[in-house]
Parts: sequence; C-alpha cells; structure tokens
Amino acid sequence: MSDLQQAIDSLQHALVALTELAEGQMPVQEQIFTAVSFYTLLCYERAASDEIASKTIQAAVEFGASIKEEPTND
Repeated sequence: MSDLQQAIDSLQHALVALTELAEGQMPVQEQIFTAVSFYTLLCYERAASDEIASKTIQAAVEFGASIKEEPTND
C-alpha cells in the first residue's frame, strides 16, 4: 500500500471516529452538511483555481456515488 493510500485510509478512519462522536449531538444530515461545506470551502481556498476546485468536488461526489452503487458481498 502506498503512503498516499495509507494517509487516505487514516483520514477516513478519523472522519468515521468524528462522526461517531457527534452521533448523539446532531443528526447525520447536519454532520454531512457541515463536513461538505467545510471541505468545499477548503477546496476553493487551496486549489490553484476555482475550476480545479469545482472539478475536484465534482469528482469526489461522483466517486462517492459510485461506491454507494457497488454491490456488496454481505
């Protein structure tokens, strides 16, 4: 596994932990709105251009939707 993939996995585990901590304090929809808003702002502030930020956000949304659509082996 690459260093980048390990970093991505670690970030995802941390986000899951934060979600679990907030579960009793706010509905999941509020958590999602807060996280998406935060990362959208971060993307626009840090990307080289608004076009790159927009493409990054769109790619993330499409990737998330594609994961949801993948069959599970349950």
